[in-house]
Amino acid sequence: MTTNITELKNRVSDGGCITESEALELYDSPLEELCDAANEIRKHFCKNDFDICAIINGKSGKCSENCKYCAQSSYYSACPEEYPLLDTDTVIKQARYNAENGILRYSIVTSGRRLSDFETDQMCDTIRKLKKSVNISVCVSFGLLDEKQFAKLKDAGVSRVHNNIETSERNFPNI
Repeated sequence: MTTNITELKNRVSDGGCITESEALELYDSPLEELCDAANEIRKHFCKNDFDICAIINGKSGKCSENCKYCAQSSYYSACPEEYPLLDTDTVIKQARYNAENGILRYSIVTSGRRLSDFETDQMCDTIRKLKKSVNISVCVSFGLLDEKQFAKLKDAGVSRVHNNIETSERNFPNI
């Protein structure tokens, strides 16, 4: 199996892909060899760089969603501070602090199922101003927005959207 792992590792490192059946064959591979190959692929593509994304809670409060990991869910007894969308100056000040300390990505996250159109427009304005004054990639986690809202965010300078989807595997095809 060593030859197969090496062959697949080299193919991926050269920019190729492996098939689903080849990936499934790796299941029975010796774990140490597989981990070594995966680490070589990581070093090839990522070197020893670490991509850190700092977050700011852009809107806080009891949320109608039931995310098991989140203290802001109204289903739990935590008492998070509640506030509306943060003002532009606060968001930019924190972004600048993170950029000055070597953080490459800055994510604005909000509680709630989704932002309203008005809130989305507010955040787009903040993100445009942030991008003009701070050299940092901007990510967001604003809930279940529609395509028009996501397009506005992209145009404003958002490079990545975080989405914590908690659902059963049988629901994956619907996502």
